[in-house]
Amino acid sequence: MKKIEASKLRTWGFPQRLIDGAAVDVRRTHTASANPYKYGYGFKIPTQYFVLLKDGRWRRVYRADYGHVTRFWVMVCGDDCTLDSDTEAAIYALHNSDRDIAAVADLIGGAV
Repeated sequence: MKKIEASKLRTWGFPQRLIDGAAVDVRRTHTASANPYKYGYGFKIPTQYFVLLKDGRWRRVYRADYGHVTRFWVMVCGDDCTLDSDTEAAIYALHNSDRDIAAVADLIGGAV
């Protein structure tokens, strides 16, 4: 895997998002940090998921919950970047089942 500069993993403009194919792998840990928001809604809610990007770093996936809408994002170069749809699909597949990462790695084209 060729490592690339972190600043080249995102698009410019607002809202920023990861470029397609920037995520290489997804993993789930057993625990996540506590939700820092009293009522459960908020912008930077830590999840139990990590994404390996092409720059070679594992990054924690955060979620933003407002109403009935959830957005998954990671920090890249100090900016929050929305995940691409394939990576979100892999996270939802991990969330909705007890299969391990090898079963959903093909959703983002990653190898375990």
